[in-house]
Amino acid sequence: MVKIIVKYMLWIRDKTGVDREEFILEDGSILKDLLEKLMEKYSGLAKYLENPMDTENPLIILVNSRRVGFEYVFKDGDEVLLMPPVSGG
Repeated sequence: MVKIIVKYMLWIRDKTGVDREEFILEDGSILKDLLEKLMEKYSGLAKYLENPMDTENPLIILVNSRRVGFEYVFKDGDEVLLMPPVSGG
């Protein structure tokens, strides 16, 4: 089993109602597995989590401050950050 922390930023936090939460996943779990769990738990995020690597998607997913692919295998203590792109002027 691996324990990870998921942090939600800005409007994503508004959709989940929490700014962070802990998940216990099976050994060998990948990012795609976590995204499926999040879609089940937070239906308001499902349309953003279905294809988060799409360049048109307003969602950035980082694991330990780095972009990773769907097949990233979680390690105990990993930190996942879900945030919208930041823009300014």
